[in-house]
Amino acid sequence: MTVYGYIRVSTARQSENHSPETQRREITRICLSQSVRPYKFLEDMGISGTRPFFKRPSLEKIYFDPGDTLVVARLDRLGRDMFDIMDVIKLFRDRGVRLLTGDWGEVTDDSIQSKILISVGALCADLERQKIAERIEATMSDLREQGLYTGGKLPFGYYLVVDNDKKRPVEMPHRDDMIQRMRQLRCEKVPYRKIPPVIAEEFQDMDGSPMRVSHMLVKRMCDV
Repeated sequence: MTVYGYIRVSTARQSENHSPETQRREITRICLSQSVRPYKFLEDMGISGTRPFFKRPSLEKIYFDPGDTLVVARLDRLGRDMFDIMDVIKLFRDRGVRLLTGDWGEVTDDSIQSKILISVGALCADLERQKIAERIEATMSDLREQGLYTGGKLPFGYYLVVDNDKKRPVEMPHRDDMIQRMRQLRCEKVPYRKIPPVIAEEFQDMDGSPMRVSHMLVKRMCDV
């Protein structure tokens, strides 16, 4: 069982309040309170907290085994991104690695602070998903208002035209005629499966080829 002390300082300004020496003393204090001794200090100097935790220089070649312990002076030494921090905590919990922090205590056990942190992380993830959904819907709504293509399968009788790198769905000139012909054939008791060949014979696609439709599409158009 190996005990690691992790130290990160990203900027010169930050080093005044979170200097390697300050973090080292706090880590030593935490270890004494837990009756353990750091085997090795892992240090990342000048590394931003936005950089994924396991992709930092001091950690790239470190493999945490079950029973190992990582000690940090503050939880934000792991990163500034809540999702990255939660990923680290989850991985350590799943692997059986203890994570001790100076501000939250142990966050990989079943203590109240661990449960609170996990709940906060889940709430942040849910809020982020909602924000993403809202941004997507706002983008789609804007595209629809401009009459632009929003993705997915085009409705029957439409094709795409590109104008200044923007895709716009345009209705075929004979779309209404095709639908009217399908419904006329159905009124004449023509089976759904026999209507597509008639449409292919009487109408052309935008490239000049016979208009191909399925009997299921014919049924949808006639059942509207």
